Amino acid sequence: MAADAKSLVIVESPGKVATISKVLGRGFVVKASIGHVRDLPSRKKDDAKNSLVIGVGKDFSPVYVNLPAKKKVLDELKKAASRTDRVYLCPDPDREGEAIAWHLKEALKLPEERTYRVTFDEITPRGIKAAFQQPRKIDMDLVNAQQARRVLDRLVGYKLSPLLWKKLGRGLSAGRVQSVAVRLIVDREREIEAFRKEEYWTIAARFRHANVVFEGELRALDGKQVVASAEDLLKFRNNQVSLSGIVRTLLGDEAEARALAEVLARSAYVVRTYEVKEAQDRPYPPYATSQLQQAAANKLGYDARRTMRIAQELYQGVPLGAEGPTALITYMRTDSFRISQDALEDARSIIGRRYGERFLPEKPNLYKSNKGGQDAHECIRPTHPEIVPEDVRQHLSDEQFKLYRLIWQRFIACQMRPAIFDAATCDIAAEGEGTRNAVFRATGRVLKFEGWLAVYGDRSGVASHLEAKDEDRTLGDETTDAEEEPAKVRKKKVPQVLPAMQPGDRPRNEGVEPVQHFTQPPPRYTEASLVKTLEREGIGRPSTYAAIISTIQDRGYVHKQGVGGRGVFAPTPLGRAVNDRLVNFFDHSIMDLGFTRLMEEELDKIEEAHLDWKHVLNEFYEPFVKDLEKAAQGMVSAKDEAEKTEVKCPECGEFMEKRFNRYGYYLRCTREGCKGTLRSDAAGNVQAKPKPVATGLKCDRCGKEVVKAVGRFGPYLHCVDYPAKKCGFTMKLTKDGRPARKFEPFPTGLKCEKCNRHDLVVRVSARGKKKIPKPFLSCGGFPKCRFAKDITDDLKALGEQAVARWRENDEKNRRDLEIYVQAMAAAQAAAEAATGTEVEAPAGKA
Repeated sequence: MAADAKSLVIVESPGKVATISKVLGRGFVVKASIGHVRDLPSRKKDDAKNSLVIGVGKDFSPVYVNLPAKKKVLDELKKAASRTDRVYLCPDPDREGEAIAWHLKEALKLPEERTYRVTFDEITPRGIKAAFQQPRKIDMDLVNAQQARRVLDRLVGYKLSPLLWKKLGRGLSAGRVQSVAVRLIVDREREIEAFRKEEYWTIAARFRHANVVFEGELRALDGKQVVASAEDLLKFRNNQVSLSGIVRTLLGDEAEARALAEVLARSAYVVRTYEVKEAQDRPYPPYATSQLQQAAANKLGYDARRTMRIAQELYQGVPLGAEGPTALITYMRTDSFRISQDALEDARSIIGRRYGERFLPEKPNLYKSNKGGQDAHECIRPTHPEIVPEDVRQHLSDEQFKLYRLIWQRFIACQMRPAIFDAATCDIAAEGEGTRNAVFRATGRVLKFEGWLAVYGDRSGVASHLEAKDEDRTLGDETTDAEEEPAKVRKKKVPQVLPAMQPGDRPRNEGVEPVQHFTQPPPRYTEASLVKTLEREGIGRPSTYAAIISTIQDRGYVHKQGVGGRGVFAPTPLGRAVNDRLVNFFDHSIMDLGFTRLMEEELDKIEEAHLDWKHVLNEFYEPFVKDLEKAAQGMVSAKDEAEKTEVKCPECGEFMEKRFNRYGYYLRCTREGCKGTLRSDAAGNVQAKPKPVATGLKCDRCGKEVVKAVGRFGPYLHCVDYPAKKCGFTMKLTKDGRPARKFEPFPTGLKCEKCNRHDLVVRVSARGKKKIPKPFLSCGGFPKCRFAKDITDDLKALGEQAVARWRENDEKNRRDLEIYVQAMAAAQAAAEAATGTEVEAPAGKA
């Protein structure tokens, strides 16, 4: 630590340390807490009898403990705080960050008079300096709002999960928000299963006028509006009259459609009406969190978790050559469309220079945030709008570049004038006997002024219009077939250009054809449409959407068909079973969308100091406990839920019964002592056991072929001689189907701290949270000496981005670990050079 340091600055992430140190200068020492330092205990304590659940007292007061893994971090921060006059707590500018700041103050026992809270939406010199000019005290309303959510989630999770263990199987969980998200997916799947498609027909025609070919659709027949879409068909079935008073009619079968098309194909046509109106296409608001997640899913194919990881990297700073780490975007967890005055001026300056003054509106475009939004932060925007994505592409990874370009384009476009089109509508009537007064309608439009579409690079206004609009198209709003490949949607028609016409003109008939259609079931949710629905229904908050979607997949309640943000979600048998049991007993509380929305609103009111947080918890808890007691008595256990079938056991010939466990449905022999089982679907139909699939790999132990099979825990690899011929080689597969190789112990050359006889080695366990590979130190003399020490946080402290790559590549072998530790040492040296302070090496490095 510098000898003349007067102030300690504590941030959440090590990735911010170098940038903030550089801006603040020698009078400040910047250190990282690496996230939370305190939490509710995960195991029972001595006072458990006086608690509602572990860590929550009977008056809803939380009982916090310091996280064991953060002991070294806290010791270092205490030491640093004792040498400074002031402590600035700078975790992220949100509810969670406010709570971390408070926990730091409590854990470090910082005196009120020299402790300050500082927040910044952008990690830039301007943003950091402005923030330190306005230090404040910790906002306890924000802290209490976070405490209320944390305690509420603990009450629901720790009360419901044991019930599911008892009724369905160990290891299951339920949550205040995740369970409602699963319900959305289960309910949608049942809608799809119950859907019955209906056939309807339309007629399309091609016309030529002034040497321009264009298309029209049959819109009227016998003075009635023709059903031209599934929405029209629904209104027709409900006997609804259109707003103009025209009654609808339906081409109900192929014979009628083809007969009419033959008549119309021989007919002459005359223009009845032709109208041109000027239309404006206004720009979209800048991104908030949920809109960014939707756009990245639809346009880039990124899931929510990946999007937020990349955004975090862009927010914390990316090295831009000699300039060093530069934060490229503002804080990425926000529900606001608000833009600062400085950013508005920057955007208008760039638009004027890059595109011309005619693209600037007279006044800046301002956007109203979504209903219920907290508006605590700005929108997600570039911190330096003058940094054009293409100019820094060589410094960014491919995914960083794509996401930054998405954010930059949207922000610049939102401050430009609308695109202006001439929109033409033409009604063309058929002449002759048997035409039934058929009228076709053709529409088209021509771009007059590209406006904000110029940002997207196509001055024609057609392709760029579709590209820009596509950012907000969620697959959940498209008409899709649930059985089609994931993310396959009906292609949008490119707007056509109509020739100039006037009433009385006679365009030439170029062809008429009947077109068959079927109504489609509602589509399965994608990441984008699920996020959109969660936001619309008020379930969770934008900062939690990525975690919600990850959790319901990690728990095995839903699975994704397809990859990335373009896959679609379907419930697993386990997800259905858990959902149905919870809905039966909690349909008017935690499993009800309206109730969940109301809870979110009340939790937000705590933040605004309008409600007492313990009162809100008490109002929830009393009826919840009553529902819980009813569920404990009435919920059917999977062990007691058996259904007789006509299937005979392949082992002994007795009849079998259908049962359920956490891995799905199966058939079990009814004869006592017989262990015969068969795979089954929900209806009790026998499913053949998948045959092992050749992989082309060789067994590490015996050299024979390795095959892929499906076991009770999912897909895995095994030797062809396993297990009958005593070759025990097996290997797990990662979620994306790659081999999850085991790590060999990595020597450190250091003696064990406990026995002082054996060398310490780095091992990797897949038993951490979410089964992510987790490095730890252990004694090489195991099992005689059982010394072990978690080093995850030591590695985190030296480079969060490297840790993120570590976690994603969970099949890496020992050599990768060696490279990784070397990379951490390099990160340590870089941090020391940037800050002028010592950064402690990770455990295990000499």
